[in-house]
Amino acid sequence: MLALVGIGLDAGDISAKAIDIIKVSDAVLIDCYTSIIPEGAVEFIERECGRKIRKIGRSDMEEKAGITLEPAKNGLLTILVPGDPLIATTHHILLIEAARLGIAYDVVHAPSILSAAIGESGLDVYRFGPTTTVPFWTEKYKPRSFLDTISGNINNGQHTLVLFDIRDGVPMKIEEAYGIITSAQDGGKKVLDDKTRVMFLTGIGTDLRKIVYTEFHSARGIKQDAPAASCMIVPCKPNFAEEEMLRLFYSSAPDY
Repeated sequence: MLALVGIGLDAGDISAKAIDIIKVSDAVLIDCYTSIIPEGAVEFIERECGRKIRKIGRSDMEEKAGITLEPAKNGLLTILVPGDPLIATTHHILLIEAARLGIAYDVVHAPSILSAAIGESGLDVYRFGPTTTVPFWTEKYKPRSFLDTISGNINNGQHTLVLFDIRDGVPMKIEEAYGIITSAQDGGKKVLDDKTRVMFLTGIGTDLRKIVYTEFHSARGIKQDAPAASCMIVPCKPNFAEEEMLRLFYSSAPDY
């Protein structure tokens, strides 16, 4: 059997149900590809459960999924996932492969950046459009499709949650995301100008939590000394209740 277990956003987020499953597992792995493993989480779980945890990466969950799932054929294999286990499509691949191999599975949910960031923002979850991600650029890979998602949501009167990429376990910094977004807009329509009001969120769900509601260009001055997953929210025009929340939470909230 396969158990996909979410461990949340901080070391202490893991549920009692998840701990009980880990204690009786024949093998315990942790995904270190799709998100940041909360600091101290592996040590905490190993201490609480008396089990050793092995880290796995992208190829283990995608190209080598069949090999990774081998222990689940005759025992209980638990794969730990930072955040919630069914947010990333990588984990859907694991479930599809498990079904193909005739392996039963269970899922234990936990807090994720999607629910936490939207909740912390003070904006109405029902007014959010599709989520998008700003990926790291390379010499040969410079996608701009995230701008289309933001633009489409703005035109539809919807907020946008914009996730920032993670590469080799290192999260994209806010100022790095700003550079990629501005480069993506060069020579074309500006979806976000320097005066656009946005919300930057980092370390949500942890002691590093920080939320700044400011103008887009201010990203250049936001310093991040510790590695923490970050994201941005591009709000559409807020409704009355959202305006009240923004004024309550953020002294920099403008009058609309």
